[in-house]
Amino acid sequence: MINKVVVHPSVLFTVVNNLERRKPEDQDNSGIIIGQASKGIVYLKYAYPVKYEMLNGVLQIESESIKPLLDLHRRVHPGHIIVGWYTKKIDNPTYLINKYLPKEIPSLVYLRVNVSDNDLGIETFVRQ
Repeated sequence: MINKVVVHPSVLFTVVNNLERRKPEDQDNSGIIIGQASKGIVYLKYAYPVKYEMLNGVLQIESESIKPLLDLHRRVHPGHIIVGWYTKKIDNPTYLINKYLPKEIPSLVYLRVNVSDNDLGIETFVRQ
């Protein structure tokens, strides 16, 4: 059970950069968050953008780019795992991303960052 989520500042910088630089014709940008979990605390340490699109109602994720990235990351940080994902809004494609992420991770953290207002809105949710 997750009692606390700790977000490293570099995660916020990466997420805001990804969301702010998206092209208007792009669907919402999303990504995975890598970190550690221990004693009810999840540490969000790194974020990586993940490209996806909806084709005829089917979620298409560029998974071939995720695996090498994760393999390289785990060489440097062997204890890190996918602890969650981020996006700007919850909609059907982003909900499907939540279902796509590994089922062996019992409690994924969802980080929602609102970059459209003057205030930077940040919320976390947990899939338990």
